[in-house]
Amino acid sequence: MTDDDDLLDRLIERLYRLRVRLGAGLYEDAVHACLVAVARTAQAEAEKRAGKTDPEPGGVVVRFPPGGRGGRQ
Repeated sequence: MTDDDDLLDRLIERLYRLRVRLGAGLYEDAVHACLVAVARTAQAEAEKRAGKTDPEPGGVVVRFPPGGRGGRQ
């Protein structure tokens, strides 16, 4: 197992424990927060690669359809 796999496993384990111990509502909030963090990280990297020198904190994240470019599910 790689370090990346270990990090993902740890995240999934923590989310699962959160759901079991504190309920589905808090679990859903935590999953949403994780997804937002991923989106913001990707956006920051895209802006960096595009040469944007002054990225807006809390900029707009555009929701794309599931499956990427080809519309695959």
